[in-house]
Amino acid sequence: MKLFAASFVPGFVLLLLSSGCVVTDPCGDECRLGIRSACTCAPDDPCNWRFNGVCDDQCLAIGANPFDDAADCTPVIVEPCGGACNARAYNACTCAPDDPCGYRNDGVCDDACYAIGANPLDDAIDCPPVIVDPCNGECSAKAITLCTCAPEDPCGYIGDGICDDACYALAVNPLDDAVDCGPVDPCGGECSVRAYSACTCAPDDPCGFVGDGVCDDACYAIGSNPIDDVADCGPVFIDDDGDGIEDLEELWFAETFAPTLAFAVDEAWADRYPSWAVEPTTGGISIFYALSYYDDGGEDATGETGFYGDPEFVVVEVVQLPDESWDVDQVFLSAYYGEVDFDVSGWYPAEAFAYDTSDGGIHPIVYAVSQDHAMFPTLADCDAGGWAPGLCDDQGALEVLEIYEDGNLGNPINPLWDEVVLTFDNIDYSEFYFTPVPFCGWWVEPGAPRDGCALNDYATLIGDWLAGAL
Repeated sequence: MKLFAASFVPGFVLLLLSSGCVVTDPCGDECRLGIRSACTCAPDDPCNWRFNGVCDDQCLAIGANPFDDAADCTPVIVEPCGGACNARAYNACTCAPDDPCGYRNDGVCDDACYAIGANPLDDAIDCPPVIVDPCNGECSAKAITLCTCAPEDPCGYIGDGICDDACYALAVNPLDDAVDCGPVDPCGGECSVRAYSACTCAPDDPCGFVGDGVCDDACYAIGSNPIDDVADCGPVFIDDDGDGIEDLEELWFAETFAPTLAFAVDEAWADRYPSWAVEPTTGGISIFYALSYYDDGGEDATGETGFYGDPEFVVVEVVQLPDESWDVDQVFLSAYYGEVDFDVSGWYPAEAFAYDTSDGGIHPIVYAVSQDHAMFPTLADCDAGGWAPGLCDDQGALEVLEIYEDGNLGNPINPLWDEVVLTFDNIDYSEFYFTPVPFCGWWVEPGAPRDGCALNDYATLIGDWLAGAL
């Protein structure tokens, strides 16, 4: 057999024999049989199919990077979304905003893309204009939520002909749908239903109740300073203790003329929970201040021992002047009240006192003996009037007596408070103002004997005051 030399083609060994051609197939006979496989379609074109006049586009289905048979076929276009474009599938790739598949302006509305992501391709050319719901579908459902009711009106509810006043119950600062509903209810819907609350009854009259033809006297039970609806109700007069003085006026008297206490600089027994009462007198007003100290600290200089509770009291009587203003007439100060041989309590004229007017009130300054709280109108009187001289030196800061709005005791006929309960370490302790039991400064537990307490009780002291027996 005669052997002829032949040229070599990359990937082939071609031998021409005298009896015919012998070809070594680099893909195990797949080239000769025209089978499209990972080998025959490899990018180096092992079968030399490129430029052979046959379009081998079947190779495109074999791998992501087949050989380019553009010479025999139309140019190869690599599918950017792994075949999803040709299948017109909708996913994060085909619906990307750069429109990799060319869906935009192809005559087909691809609005299914809007469910794929927050920023899909905009196929407005093929579909109606797309409006993305800023509240994830809640706007289109006309739902009332924190999102749809936001003050910037993301859903365009304002002026759409529907009153969205349900929004007012959801947020402190909801959208203002006054165009569709009328003005916004400043109390979260309570104005529109005429509910009486701390908001609707506020003194600035947020709901416009005053002068609207309806008497809103129910507001007077809501707070100490409600709206004044005298235009619809007439003058309002609340007098819970029945003494002929309006409750708010009694509070004004108590606050305006409360004593200012001057304690020793090292006073350690000044803690208290005061109460008060107001009664009319002939030509004036009398105000009883129950100072209600937790303890009497005794007197170290004399060895006088202390005890639980110290029921000291001050009475300020005021009169009305010709110009209808009020001023102090006289003051009673307790100092060992009721103690035989030691009681130096007494009435003092108004001019015996200096006055603290720093807050606009008229507060007589009262000097208290260190630790046992006996009271005098001047520092000199205090220093000379205690159990031992010198106990009032080195006075500290001045303290206006606290006046609690709910501290009005009333009177024995119409008591507003008798038992006053304070809680310490989760235990309730009681003291009484019209029940004649020793005052113990909230130290004795309920049911326990009232031993080691003050000799006086406030029921007796208040009785002496009202009877003119001080």
